Amino acid sequence: MSMSKYILKWAFAVALLSSLVMNNGFAKDDGCSITSPSPTINFGYQTSFTIVNKPLYTHVNDAGLTCKNPFLTLGYTQKMSITPVASSSTTEAFLSQSGNNNLAERIPYLIYYEKSMSTPVVLGKKVTFEDKDFINILGSAGVNGVSTPVYVKIKPQNYNLPAGVYTDTITLTWNWDICTGLGIGLICIGKDKGDGVSVITVNLIVTEDCKISASDINFGSAPVTAAFSDVDGTINIICTKGTFYSAGLSKGDNFSGSRRMKSGSNFIDYEIYKGNQAHEVWGNQGSERRDSASADENPGAGWGGTKAQRFNYRAKILPNQPNKPAGTYIDHIMIDVEF
Repeated sequence: MSMSKYILKWAFAVALLSSLVMNNGFAKDDGCSITSPSPTINFGYQTSFTIVNKPLYTHVNDAGLTCKNPFLTLGYTQKMSITPVASSSTTEAFLSQSGNNNLAERIPYLIYYEKSMSTPVVLGKKVTFEDKDFINILGSAGVNGVSTPVYVKIKPQNYNLPAGVYTDTITLTWNWDICTGLGIGLICIGKDKGDGVSVITVNLIVTEDCKISASDINFGSAPVTAAFSDVDGTINIICTKGTFYSAGLSKGDNFSGSRRMKSGSNFIDYEIYKGNQAHEVWGNQGSERRDSASADENPGAGWGGTKAQRFNYRAKILPNQPNKPAGTYIDHIMIDVEF
């Protein structure tokens, strides 16, 4: 008879424990699952110069795994592990263009599981989170569940990249062993254990850009307009690798038949010519422009990096104009690059 009493008490304890679990909202679909098997991380559009000069950061909120409901345990060890593998390499993650095998034109990037991005992930190496670390990654899951984020960063380097779409994929293998019900010590009611895979696509679109450098044109001083000497100079342009472009010079602020410098109500006519011969005016329309193939140094498409293409010019005070009153004569020329 006493044996029956013990059996009844143990059955009651189990029933009570089960009731507590169900009353706390734990259901059969609680736990973890792969809810986003193919997420995308986008760095967006960045010029070839931007990624040289500043770090780029981005992330995806749902890298694949979502876990539902809080993890209320007393001594039961919650576990989750992630193993990242980039499709392009087992030792390094990098973005590259499709069909482009030039190692110098790949973009390394780093992967993190923490928002602080303090410790990058090693590809091919399993990372296991337990208890406190597990909760720090997932947060305190609510009724709708919490997803696992992944963060990525590109460090600034001396990249010399052509424009285009750079991409990579990261395969993440997930394993989890959590208690979605009530866990005490080594015992868990409502245990969820499983594994899965998600494949993240990482994208960056490199856009074309150009840098221009040029010095002011200074004719110096002379007592009469006929005494001014010609001025030879250069305009240096660096454009994204592989970019064909043309460069034009505006007509200036005071154009009237030719470019003119102004002092008060007085003008001195002058012109800017292509190359070092005063034959063809350098303008900003049609054939007046200079294309990259006509550069006096490093002709062709843009070289990118720090390798400039040099365009020579000659500035000349036009002859056969009357002498002008003394003064400082000024004009402004806009250099534009079309690509």
